[in-house]
Amino acid sequence: MRLKEDVLTYMMSGYIHVSRKDFGFFNNINYQIQHKKPITSNQSKLFDKLLSKYTRQLKKLGYNSLELQNLSWNHPVVETKFEYLQTKISILNNRIVIQSPFNSQFIKHFRIKAGDNFQWNKKDKAYIGEYSTYNLKIAVELTHKFYKDIRYCNHVSQLIDQIKSYKECKYWQPTLIKLDQNFYVIAANSTIMNVISDIILSDDPKILFALSQYGIRIDESVTKGNKILEIAGEYETVIDLDYLDSFCKILNMLEIDHVFTARDIVYNKNISNEIKLVLLEHGITSSNVNSNNHTSGILLKNNTATHYDPKKIKKVITLTNSRPIKVS
Repeated sequence: MRLKEDVLTYMMSGYIHVSRKDFGFFNNINYQIQHKKPITSNQSKLFDKLLSKYTRQLKKLGYNSLELQNLSWNHPVVETKFEYLQTKISILNNRIVIQSPFNSQFIKHFRIKAGDNFQWNKKDKAYIGEYSTYNLKIAVELTHKFYKDIRYCNHVSQLIDQIKSYKECKYWQPTLIKLDQNFYVIAANSTIMNVISDIILSDDPKILFALSQYGIRIDESVTKGNKILEIAGEYETVIDLDYLDSFCKILNMLEIDHVFTARDIVYNKNISNEIKLVLLEHGITSSNVNSNNHTSGILLKNNTATHYDPKKIKKVITLTNSRPIKVS
């Protein structure tokens, strides 16, 4: 072999067992040569590095990898421009454009995360997607994960500067907090504030239960580790089977008189019968979640997914069972 083009052909001819990723690189170099596009200095360096990687295989076939690395290219090699070593994110014509140096891990994770939101543009050597806050978030987060030198266009820089002002923000969804003995619902839109306008805010379990119906979180400044307040204020919560009696007392406090049971609980006869007895002891009726004999109540289910009508479910309880299994 006299030229590196000869080595390239040899590396792609099946004599050397190369990885799929490395074959892709060799194929890309071959494509550039075939279409009379120059090879960059960085590509040439990586080519030599791969020859070194396959030293043992080359040696078995009678070739010295160092001698092959010292061969010259007949094809023109141009110095890699600094701009191609940087990652750039731009917004052009309402599209997000990502240009970045080759990084197999970035490509792998980007394809998984971005899905069909971005398409590879071979001509511009860039990933291009419709402009949206979600797509911009994907672009910024993944480039920062795999690259150090990242540049933004003025538009992207302005958007990121705006986001920085919210960096210390603690609450991102409607939340009831207690501050200086007063109660406030914060991070809520006008719609939520209108529907709760008649509710007098406090740490009364019934009030917390009512707020949870509108997707309002209850801050720890209100509950302060109180289990009753935590359960009352959570739309979805988890309790253990051995806590069922205490939980029923909380249901009495919240004036809940009916429990819907999911199919997975109904089919477990022993557990189902125990639950029904405990509920009846507290004056609480129960029925299958698919029944129509009650307008509203809470749902009791196991960890499996359960279909239900959210209009008649005031609270979702996942029941766990920590009792030891007896082996005879």
